[in-house]
Amino acid sequence: MRNSCNGTAVAPADLLPVASTVWAIDLLRFVPRLVAHSNVIPSPAVALLALIEYKRFLLLHALAPWGTRLAPSPAVDAVWHEHILDTAAYRADCDSIFGRFLDHSPSFGGENDTALLESRYHHTLETYEQGFGRAPDARMWPSFGATAGGGGTTPGFFPSCCS
Repeated sequence: MRNSCNGTAVAPADLLPVASTVWAIDLLRFVPRLVAHSNVIPSPAVALLALIEYKRFLLLHALAPWGTRLAPSPAVDAVWHEHILDTAAYRADCDSIFGRFLDHSPSFGGENDTALLESRYHHTLETYEQGFGRAPDARMWPSFGATAGGGGTTPGFFPSCCS
């Protein structure tokens, strides 16, 4: 049921229980804070989309070998931050999904961090397409270096964290 701690991904037969666990997590309590405090989530409707994409991000982590570093989109990262702030629930949710805590690693800026984040973000988008059989929604997963919300190619989206 849980992602193996020995570096292997969840077996296909175990995917349904893991997916059920992820989809059962109640994150709706975060919607008001996301709208009020996030600069990438302007409305409750966008917050709901971000919650769905965050759950897909958790599933990607469950499907990948343990230790794979995936980079969230700005909206997914905002949800992740809210989830982490509810430490007891986050710890319990990680335990039920992965059997261990899923760390969030910040970026400290600089050219090396930006290149690493870009590589991880592209890997995340590829993993998303392979895992879900379609490209991620560009409103929730903008191109690296593009502004969130489809605002062109103005440098504006550079993730603040890795995984």
